[in-house]
Amino acid sequence: MFKAATGTDILHVPYRGAAPAAVALLAGDTQISFGTPTNTMPHVQAGNLKALAVSTAERSVFGPDVPTLTELGYDGFDYFSWTGLLATAGTPPEIIATLHQAVRSALDDPGVKAIFDKQGMSIVGSTPAEFREFLEVDVERASRIIQETGLQPE
Repeated sequence: MFKAATGTDILHVPYRGAAPAAVALLAGDTQISFGTPTNTMPHVQAGNLKALAVSTAERSVFGPDVPTLTELGYDGFDYFSWTGLLATAGTPPEIIATLHQAVRSALDDPGVKAIFDKQGMSIVGSTPAEFREFLEVDVERASRIIQETGLQPE
């Protein structure tokens, strides 16, 4: 997405997670990386990495002085990693409702919120219908990027 939007000639190097990618960046094996705040901001604060931009629509609370890609002139970026709870197709609605209520209660707990905040994660806690809509939009966006760029699995 970044490569297509900016015309930057870069090679995607897949790593098995954000931590190995950060290590490669720190070692000089790679020159840029999209990382998570928990893996990158300690290195930025120590002066070992420079935060150039965030890919979300809003600036991060972990680096409020770091501009968004949109602020730098690259429109259309609001990309972030997310975590969700899914169940198999055909799960009875009453089970879905019970799971949703249990997760919602856990996400409302101040201790849980503190853990998420420390990791730089924002709690959304959407309804099952809202999450389904989010997934549909995210899949459509990813599909469009794959088609536009000709991306092929390795």
